[in-house]
Amino acid sequence: MSKYLSITVKNAMRNIATNQYLLPAIQRKFVWEIDQIEMLFDSILRNYPINSFMLWKITDSRIKSNYKFYVFLKDYAKKFHEDNPDAPAKLLSNDFYAVIDGQQRMTSLYIGLIGSYRSKRPNKRWKDNENASLNKIASSRIRPSKNPTPQSIKIAISTARPERRWPCHSTNGSA
Repeated sequence: MSKYLSITVKNAMRNIATNQYLLPAIQRKFVWEIDQIEMLFDSILRNYPINSFMLWKITDSRIKSNYKFYVFLKDYAKKFHEDNPDAPAKLLSNDFYAVIDGQQRMTSLYIGLIGSYRSKRPNKRWKDNENASLNKIASSRIRPSKNPTPQSIKIAISTARPERRWPCHSTNGSA
């Protein structure tokens, strides 16, 4: 049986940080560019819909032991740190949610608010963590609309708060 729940951005980011949300092996790796991440934040700040997320609550020990799961990327470095780390076995002993739909958006939110995104600097040799541009997206790249009005500023402030909620689609993981 499925049901719709809502969760705050703050709680979703906490669930990623504490590995309550994991990624099943069927998920592709993170591929969004900075422009796409900025567009996601722009949509949130403008109060546009960003769609729902589909989560699968994993409670069955057979699913935990027979399928591969990954933790979210928390610090992305193009070319060097693009793959999600395997979820350690100790994480799989507890119940968790597998993100079926929404991994690109959730990873983008985490990277933009808490983590980091490294990309190659122009005309520099490309080595891991050297000559990379570290982008703190939420603090340096997100800009308000070109002609903010008092109403748009109010919306931007209210939607940027951690209490912002979005719908999540949850299914029960028992076999």
